[in-house]
Amino acid sequence: MAKYHVNPKTGDASECSATKGKCPFGGEEEHYTSLEAARKGYENSQELPGSSMSLKDMNTQAKDTADPQIIQELIEHGSQRTLANLAKNPNITTENANALLDKLTAAGPRAALYLNKNISPSHEK
Repeated sequence: MAKYHVNPKTGDASECSATKGKCPFGGEEEHYTSLEAARKGYENSQELPGSSMSLKDMNTQAKDTADPQIIQELIEHGSQRTLANLAKNPNITTENANALLDKLTAAGPRAALYLNKNISPSHEK
C-alpha cells in the first residue's frame, strides 16, 4: 500500500518513494494512506511563528478574503500552497500580486512560474 507524506519546507504532499525507515520527512507517524490525508494532517499540525493563524486557516482565508491585513499576513507567513491559493483570490491588488511574486521567486522558479500563470488581469486594482 502506498504511503504519503508532506515536505515540511514546501507544504507539498506526495507519495513516499523511500525505503522503509529511510524517509527524510519522518517515520510512520508522518505518513498517511492518501494524499488528502497527508495534506490535512500537515495543515492541522502547523503552528506558524509570527502568525495569528494556523496553516489550515491561512489556506481557507487565502481563497477569498478581502481583508488587507489578512492578505498581508498570508503573504508574510503562508506556505507555497497558501500563496498559490492567494494568487487566485480576486481581491488582491497589483501590489499584493507583486509581493506574492517576490516571495515565490525567492522560493524558486517553479513556484514563480505557477504564480505568474495564475494571476489574472482582474488583479489590477
